[in-house]
Amino acid sequence: MSGFVTAVRTLSSVPIPGRDADSLSMSLLWFPLVGALLGALWAGAGVLFSFVFDGWPMLIALLVLMLQSAMTGAMHLDGIADAADALFSMTSREKKLAIMKDSTLGTFGVLTLIFVLALKWTLLFKLVAAGQLILLVVVIAVARTAQVELAVTMSYARSGEGTGKAFVTDATFVHRLGAWLLALVLAAAFGPLAIGSVLLAMLTCMGLRRLYDRRIGGITGDLLGATSECVELVILLWFCGFIHQGKWIDWPWHLWEVVL
Repeated sequence: MSGFVTAVRTLSSVPIPGRDADSLSMSLLWFPLVGALLGALWAGAGVLFSFVFDGWPMLIALLVLMLQSAMTGAMHLDGIADAADALFSMTSREKKLAIMKDSTLGTFGVLTLIFVLALKWTLLFKLVAAGQLILLVVVIAVARTAQVELAVTMSYARSGEGTGKAFVTDATFVHRLGAWLLALVLAAAFGPLAIGSVLLAMLTCMGLRRLYDRRIGGITGDLLGATSECVELVILLWFCGFIHQGKWIDWPWHLWEVVL
């Protein structure tokens, strides 16, 4: 279970007892499950918020977003902001890597952070209003699996140490296959469109991998965080698009009904 402990500590700020894995890459197989648990926790919190603020979905969505940011230490948001500063800068590869290392945010980073938070709030509002906040289980699980995909399929961009190096160095095809299979099983419980979100995430990873290779020449911890945020937004848009059109396709049963 050391891999699970490391995955929880990596993907959240939730205190958990236990020993870390000897190799950080051992935690990669647990990323989808930890993501699903976090998504379920945030969805459950949204239900509790609805008892207090019934009929106020905009506030409930904001509270869920705030809880998500707090429980993850906003590390993925920090990653996408730093990545935006680097990717949009017209400088050398070495300078881009230095920009991501710098704790100071530039214009592109600030704007990206504003747009990402605004879009995520809007989409969470849609899920709350539709009573489908439980879909966060799939959204977060698949978004965290996307990190595994790029950790396995890309080389580490920095020559020295970095936050993501320990995950990328020992990542193997087994981690990649296991994570995607687990994400697919989790998504399958929520219907055909949830299964489709896994394929959509794979396509998004392909596009991001080409972008990172062209602009950075590899992957970093910030880019892994940015990947998670991008895939999260893509899947939220996918789900909310069908919900908005009234074309959501579900199984004739629900996982929680079968379990209960």
